[in-house]
Order: sequence, then structure tokens, then C-alpha cells
Amino acid sequence: MWHIIIYLFLIFSQFYIVSSQEENQIFEEFACENNTNVHFDCDYSNQYSDLFQEPRKKIQIVDGFYGRDENTNCVPRKKGKLILAKSSNCTLDIADFMRKRCDGLERCDYNSTNDFFGGNPCIGDPKYTTIHYQCVAPEETTTEAATEPPEAVVDGPTICFSRTIRIQCAKKKIKVKKVFFGRTDDTTCIPSSVKNKFGNNLNYKCDGSDVALKYTKKLCDGKSTCDLINAVGTGDGIMNSGCNAAQVPYLRISHSCV
Repeated sequence: MWHIIIYLFLIFSQFYIVSSQEENQIFEEFACENNTNVHFDCDYSNQYSDLFQEPRKKIQIVDGFYGRDENTNCVPRKKGKLILAKSSNCTLDIADFMRKRCDGLERCDYNSTNDFFGGNPCIGDPKYTTIHYQCVAPEETTTEAATEPPEAVVDGPTICFSRTIRIQCAKKKIKVKKVFFGRTDDTTCIPSSVKNKFGNNLNYKCDGSDVALKYTKKLCDGKSTCDLINAVGTGDGIMNSGCNAAQVPYLRISHSCV
């Protein structure tokens, strides 16, 4: 009888030690370019949380980038040999963007694409996403009646003309807060290969944000997932005022999940 009790004690002790060690563990999420609907989660950590009846752990982003920091990952092969990337140090810092998107969730979805992160840091080379995160216990409430946390607003990336954006809220509903649709400079979303696109024409500036906000709220508010295309025109075109295609307007959307 005693040897069974000792055996069970040792098993649960090992579980407790692993759970304690895992508390500060940093996980790595990795995805090559053009992988969509990718996700990472705290399922592994929550096996221990459920076992010990502790609060389920949530994602906390440590750091992350989109691009390249070496020249062998996610590269093609030709006749069995790796075609090394030309660039090995071209990264876009996505830590703040992913914190706003993922912190406090048990699972977080993303796309490893230029459109999703709003930039192409390594033109001509394949890219990848690397994210480091921890799974942490939610903070315990110190008062009997906890106040409602402030509504977190996610500032989305810049979406270039004719590109698509997906807004997502896990288990909640989208509430569009702010939209910018237009152009305030002559460089954003203009490929570096295009020299002096606007020439001496100073009419590239435009702002159709008011109509864009109404359109986006009508299309997305109250949904869990919403796909939008940055386009000008009638019908399903996202905006039909203030800007034309020749001005190559770009789009930024801020939203919360309620």
C-alpha cells in the first residue's frame, strides 16, 4: 500500500516540477511566408493548469519579427541544393502588433504574409515569421469587484491599394474604431522600383476616411471575422469618395474586440 502512495506522490511531484519550470518557458512560433490561418496557443501549458485546477494560462508576446535573420530558412531547393537567400538581415519588428492582437488570448491566429504585416522587408527573397511568447497566468484580482478593463484598441498594419485585410476577434465581436483611407505622402505603398511616381503632381494627397469608416463599420461591426479589400469604386469597392486609383490610396483600420 505504502509503495503505491509513494509512487503516486512521485508522479504528481514530477508534474508539479514540470509545471513550475514551464511557467517561465519561452515558446517559439515559426512560419514561412505565405502560410495563412496559422495559429499558436497555450494548450500544452494548460494541461498542467487543468490538472492542478489553476487559472488557464494566456499568451504573452515576448518579441517577434517578419523577414529574415539568416539565409537558409524557407528557401527553395534546386537539384537538391538550397538556393540561399541574398538577404540575411532584413526584419520588420512585429512585437507590438502581435501583442495587441494576441496578449491575453489562449490561441492566436495570423498570416505570414506581406499584406498581413503591412510591409515587405526583404524584396526578392522569401521571408518567415518568428514569434517568441510565454504562457502566463492571468493576474489575480485584488478587489472584490474588479473594474472592467479598458477597451483594447488594435491598430492594424498599413494595407496597400488592391490588397486584402482580415480582421479577427477570437470569441468576441469586431467594433471598428477608426479608419484612415487615403494618402498623405508620396512614398507609402509605392514600390522602390517606381521612381518619382507622382512627378511634380502634388495632387496625390487625398482623404476618404469618413466614408471609409461608415462602410467598414457597416461591413464588419458585430462579426468575428471580416475580410476587406482596399479598392476604389462602386458596388463592393471599399471606398467611393475622396480618392481615385491613380492616387494609390492606402488603408489603416483600428478596431476593438467586444
